[in-house]
Amino acid sequence: GFEINKEHGYIPHMTLKYAEGKEKVKIEFKPIHLFFDRVCLVIADTRHEFQLRGEKLIGGESFASRGAGKPGARTKEVQAVNAYQDKLKTAYEKWSTDLAGELESADDDDEREELIAAALLALASTLKTLGRDNLPDAVTLGLGGNTPFAGVYALLGDEITENDEFIESSLIPDIGRKLGGALIDPDILASIAAGTGAQALGGVLSGFLGRVVSYAGSWWDTFNKSVGLTAKENDLSVLWVLDSRAAHCADCPMWGSDEGIEYESYDKMLEMTGGMSPANNVSCGQNCRCSLEWVFKD
Repeated sequence: GFEINKEHGYIPHMTLKYAEGKEKVKIEFKPIHLFFDRVCLVIADTRHEFQLRGEKLIGGESFASRGAGKPGARTKEVQAVNAYQDKLKTAYEKWSTDLAGELESADDDDEREELIAAALLALASTLKTLGRDNLPDAVTLGLGGNTPFAGVYALLGDEITENDEFIESSLIPDIGRKLGGALIDPDILASIAAGTGAQALGGVLSGFLGRVVSYAGSWWDTFNKSVGLTAKENDLSVLWVLDSRAAHCADCPMWGSDEGIEYESYDKMLEMTGGMSPANNVSCGQNCRCSLEWVFKD
């Protein structure tokens, strides 16, 4: 093999600001979760990107493992959110496998463009339908047997609209751009010519699997908001409960605990937290494992 050059001189770093003269620099930033979906090998002017496979992790635990099969795990809502996640995963994996095979078999670039356009429309329709079919369950379980009211119906409509917009304006265009870039990549084109294009394109598409699966986070957000609104409607207190089996961001332990920190009302909790609630406006976003519970006031 080759001996590693230890005199390269470059120190890996991130530049946050350039200061002039004797300017004092005060830099403040919040911790964020970083996800790396590829490794790039650069030799002179040649770049080779290698897509990393698998799902995004946060705190060393995948979103799907939330409470599954563990003592004391929440039952119906956990099963429901994980079932939704599994449906998203299954739908995307089938779609990406089918499309990769069709693109490999296509006769020319024009046919590939038509295939991609049709496939993206089909994917958007499938994911939107899954959202509309599953998000209502989050509201039903959040109500906890209480009578539905206008506030939760409005919430459901907003959440479905937001989910549709994320799919239409963010996910689908990003996949389209990625595929467009892949189909002018010399290595991908060579693999198509060699009859192994489906595998190469499947690798490109697999990079979006974690993102698709993470959309199940909107279910958890909807569930917790429904719990909060139900507490507000019925003049109940709320508990912010941490999942003791999960790692947490910097925000959640400030406002919740394993046993649950009680707030006299949902509005009071939002006031004290500055608008934060489980899976909403917290650093861990919709990867959050926390949950709200409503309780009767003493």
